[in-house]
Amino acid sequence: MRYNDSHKAGKKESLALRKEAIPHGGWCEMKIRIKKMRPLMLCLLLVAIFISVCFGQQLLKIVGLNQEIAALEADKSRLQEESVTLEEEIVDLHNNDYLMVLARENFNMILPGEKLYLPSTENETVMEHKEVDGVILH
Repeated sequence: MRYNDSHKAGKKESLALRKEAIPHGGWCEMKIRIKKMRPLMLCLLLVAIFISVCFGQQLLKIVGLNQEIAALEADKSRLQEESVTLEEEIVDLHNNDYLMVLARENFNMILPGEKLYLPSTENETVMEHKEVDGVILH
């Protein structure tokens, strides 16, 4: 036997041993199956990436909208509280006693026969008392 023949015989034996160790036809058939599945695996990978990107964008939109909803609900609560306060003030404005208090505090108004004392400012040096329409200035 020549070298080539013995080498071929050794290869056949090792191939036979490998086929016996590996069920269903061996490495070569497995490599062929994997090569045939590559386009399918690539398509599945691309579909998975596309779906991930689409759902990722939708998830970001959902998170942003939830934050906006929370901010709007906080504004709604604040405005409802302000509305209640304003409604209470409207009821108070129909009360004459409350109107008198507001007139005295905000506009320095007085009832007939009352006298209003106003303090002088730092720039004024008033030595005598002046009364103008029921208001006494010092």
